[in-house]
Amino acid sequence: MDGRERASMAVAYHGRARARLDSLAILLRGRPWFFAPPPPGDAYWSFSKAFALYRPLAWWAQVRVPVLLIYGAEDQRVPAAESAARIAAALRNAGNGDVTVRILPGADHTFRLPPGPSGWPVSVPDYLPDLLHWLTRRR
Repeated sequence: MDGRERASMAVAYHGRARARLDSLAILLRGRPWFFAPPPPGDAYWSFSKAFALYRPLAWWAQVRVPVLLIYGAEDQRVPAAESAARIAAALRNAGNGDVTVRILPGADHTFRLPPGPSGWPVSVPDYLPDLLHWLTRRR
């Protein structure tokens, strides 16, 4: 995480003053990847403060039905093993022992594999069979 990201998060999630963020925006303005932070009154800032308060594991601990957690092993957005382990632990610690974790090898965040020779991405072959198998075991 670079200084620009840390400064944005300090303002967005922790309500800190914008001085550092604004000075970085002035300094980095000419870079090809630069985009200006939202203005002070933008809804982004109030949404970010609310988002920072969200505690997903507390919500997971309230789930009392069977849970199937499916991840792509090559997900660049969510660390699959870490996320699955934390959610499964929250569920089990709260008394929900019916937790199944499936991490699909080679898959990304959308359960797709890298494009093949055709150039088109393909879905992981195990996704639908695993899902159907899990569902039919719970009839």
